[in-house]
Amino acid sequence: MPSRGVHMIGMVLPIDVLFLDCQKSIVAMEESLQPFRISGIHQEARTALELPVHTIRWTGTRVGDRLEIAPVA
Repeated sequence: MPSRGVHMIGMVLPIDVLFLDCQKSIVAMEESLQPFRISGIHQEARTALELPVHTIRWTGTRVGDRLEIAPVA
């Protein structure tokens, strides 16, 4: 779904968020976004991918990386 920002209103745990363009390249990241906070708005983003907290750090993900998203068989 289109998304250029996310909010954490009503959430109880922090998350990591990747903002992707239409080619699934990372254009921005929010690490450890805390409950009751709002991310920045990223005009170049088409969608946001919400991940468990610390995923960005553990995977070494960087702005400019391109994701491959495929169904699990």
